[in-house]
Amino acid sequence: MDVSLFNAPEEEPRLKVSIPIRLIAVFSCLLPVVGVVVSSKLVLEMFVALSADESAGTAEVTEIMTRASFIAVGPLYLAIVSGLVMIVILVRRIFVRTRTASPPVWFFGAAGVLYLLPTWLYWKAHLLVLEALSPNSSIPSNEMGITGAYIAELLLWSIVAAVIVSISMLVLAFVPFKSRSDTTQMSLIGATAIEVLLIGTAIVVQLR
Repeated sequence: MDVSLFNAPEEEPRLKVSIPIRLIAVFSCLLPVVGVVVSSKLVLEMFVALSADESAGTAEVTEIMTRASFIAVGPLYLAIVSGLVMIVILVRRIFVRTRTASPPVWFFGAAGVLYLLPTWLYWKAHLLVLEALSPNSSIPSNEMGITGAYIAELLLWSIVAAVIVSISMLVLAFVPFKSRSDTTQMSLIGATAIEVLLIGTAIVVQLR
């Protein structure tokens, strides 16, 4: 008889992954996405209003862009707070035995990548609008129409991407799957990576 069999470590059981923790992670990533949708819609409505009333000045456009920026950034800070709550819960689960497993690290990676897509599309459009408004704009005056159409396209795609991302995240939150019971530390790394991503996005937005 092979004595090594008795010394082999017992394989960790596979447990159902905690839905509440998945929901917190998804909530953290969906908050900025919702802000992006509202802001994109607001900027698109501004473009429609401008096409109907070309007498609108830079002050009116700047006011709308400021409001859109506030709407987009506000949920981002709420997401950062939600991410901190998730990290605290995962730290607690390291020391407390539970009947469910923490989400695997790939879950947090998928949530982070999905969140970035509509966010990147919106802020690219936002920065192009600000560049067009700048007195020292690098966009030639004869290309403003093309740039405006490109901005509108980016905003539309940000809304479409946000809808697809929201559905995908909700599926990830509720679809039943299992994971090893010893993955909490890796889950904590994944949650921390998302938190760093959210904070980094907020910093970049403020700097730009």
